[in-house]
Amino acid sequence: MGLPPDEVAAEQIRHELKQRTLVVIPDFYVSYEDHPAPLSPNQKFHLSLRLLLDPTTVAAAGVTAGIQQAKNSYWEWARARKVMANALHRRTERRRTIW
Repeated sequence: MGLPPDEVAAEQIRHELKQRTLVVIPDFYVSYEDHPAPLSPNQKFHLSLRLLLDPTTVAAAGVTAGIQQAKNSYWEWARARKVMANALHRRTERRRTIW
């Protein structure tokens, strides 16, 4: 008789959380077990939340967004900037006509 599947899965998750590619990139969704135990929905949620809140993931998203914004490569940012500028211009023109 072995351990219950939940405990086996919990132990496998502990090992997965230590897995990183090139020492810093999280590699949590990969299991090198021949027959990994199935994860409960709660365990899946916590594993995905851990990846989402990992400092490397947050930093990578911030750097990518900064580069895209600096290059103006994301077309919606340029469009949003024009829309906001037009709205601000209309607002100031409206105030001038009232005064």
